[in-house]
Amino acid sequence: MGSRLMHYCIAALIESRLGWHSPEFMLGNLAPDVAEYGVRDQNKRQSHFIRLDSAGEGFFDLERFAARYLREQRSLFHIGYYFHLLSDDLWIKHIYIPTIHHLPADERAEAKQRYQRDLSKLGGRLMVHYHLQYMDLEHEVMSMPEADLTMLPQLVQDLKSDIEYSAQENKPEPLEILEWEAVTNALDYTVEACLSQLRMWEEADRMLIRHGYRLTLEGNL
Repeated sequence: MGSRLMHYCIAALIESRLGWHSPEFMLGNLAPDVAEYGVRDQNKRQSHFIRLDSAGEGFFDLERFAARYLREQRSLFHIGYYFHLLSDDLWIKHIYIPTIHHLPADERAEAKQRYQRDLSKLGGRLMVHYHLQYMDLEHEVMSMPEADLTMLPQLVQDLKSDIEYSAQENKPEPLEILEWEAVTNALDYTVEACLSQLRMWEEADRMLIRHGYRLTLEGNL
């Protein structure tokens, strides 16, 4: 995904559609990016469940995450975490690859710099566009072997600073390489994809219960 503020926007939009606010869900949705606070490439492969396919291309192993954390006991934290990985997967496919990855190698380095500058410009525009505000994210932090969640409070503080800084922007700067409509379309599509996944889980749970099985679901959905 482009930035932690984009992940915050997606999680907030999902919560708005469902009519609730859960700090546990929001923290899970931010959690994979604790990798930014360590040895980035190594930590990101772990926290984002990235594996290599037969061609040597990286992909987000959503099935491996689901098998480990969502099969028998489904917490709001892990649902949020899964949605972060799904969001990254969709962003790369719909925005990053068409915009950056297909470019010739000699153009890609400059394009990545323009891309990073655009990401820094999008925060305030997205918060205004979706009518979002910062919401309290105080909640007990759990542990996972794939991510150093002791860094989550620092990530939340940096997110809060991002939001406060973006609120001071008077006029949105023009984007250099990304297209505003493509960005908002990607975020809207991602929200719908996450909600669709929730509905699939709910239907699967109902089928299990009808056949005499019961899945433990932590939190309130």
